[in-house]
Amino acid sequence: ELIANYETANNGLWNGVQKTGSVVGLLNGMASLGKAAAEAVGTEEPVPNQNQDRQIAQTAAQENIGATLSASPSAAKIMTVVCENPRDPQCAGGAKCYRQFPGGPSQCTPTLTPTTVTRYASIHLIDPALNTMFSLYNYENNGIVYEDSGYINIDGGGITEISVAGEIVPISDFKGNLFLFDVGIHAYKGVGTEDVDTYLTDYTFSHINSNTIFHRTLDTSGDEFGKVSLIDITGSAIYKPSEGKLALSFDHFTLPDFQNAIDLSKTEEGYQLLARGFGDMVLLGELRFFPLFVRNVLKGDTAIIFNKGVKIINTYIARDSIYDYLIEADEESTKVIARNRKIIQESSGLKLDLTPKQRSLVYG
Repeated sequence: ELIANYETANNGLWNGVQKTGSVVGLLNGMASLGKAAAEAVGTEEPVPNQNQDRQIAQTAAQENIGATLSASPSAAKIMTVVCENPRDPQCAGGAKCYRQFPGGPSQCTPTLTPTTVTRYASIHLIDPALNTMFSLYNYENNGIVYEDSGYINIDGGGITEISVAGEIVPISDFKGNLFLFDVGIHAYKGVGTEDVDTYLTDYTFSHINSNTIFHRTLDTSGDEFGKVSLIDITGSAIYKPSEGKLALSFDHFTLPDFQNAIDLSKTEEGYQLLARGFGDMVLLGELRFFPLFVRNVLKGDTAIIFNKGVKIINTYIARDSIYDYLIEADEESTKVIARNRKIIQESSGLKLDLTPKQRSLVYG
């Protein structure tokens, strides 16, 4: 029902974003995409729990923004310097940058909106219109840029934490990845950190390039984040605690060093998905969803019964510590194919046609 309602309300909206390459004027509509996706995935839990989960993520982000506004001194305490490392044409030619301390994170002032509120203690940039805060940490972080397309571009250095308390926020990075971040607190770890080029999310975000939605989920079986079974499967592998978050990387062809981790990498045929720990994914079709769960191993979800005949937009090779799948669409449906070429899941309904042998038995 959730997915059917999504289709009715948002028919063609995702494809519209894909074709225009712009989110200007579409943010209100895209907000329902994030909400529907968050409710559609993780269907092992009742929908009210999913709605409550979203509210918790939104509240955490709002409290983070509120605490920064009330506790941090104003921008007057930040040094204003000539931008040393322009990451946008507007930042060249003597443009002014905010900097917390020599060598620390910096923010080019011409790339901000007129209503952006800047706070000290690292650098916190609060966008009232989006009800979102960008927190810049660590060396080599050269701030954000509001692009004409409507996306907000984050730097490849240091840590950029994005607290979304409003609706969907469009984000781009230096590698050309395009995202829609839902409510919650998301972080990008770049150059100068231990986990270079890794995203952490405590809720949901969409990767527009691959038509894929990722959702943090919590294991409710008692085996917290798969610690026991991960060791059983992989021998002695120990990873960094995910602390209720999902770690994601793009085009690494290897997993981030976290218990709950997904890597999505572009290949000649489509995309490769690697997964470990716990998380949810939605592969978007032309209209419908194809849901995937990560519960130490990749598996399909019963929500597929609401998506009969879904044809995903891209082809995926999905791998975990045990299995190796090909997920692709033909003219009728989406199929999950094992290494031995056997179809182990299909989004079409049961075929009612009789085989020649069955026909001979029925009709004599």
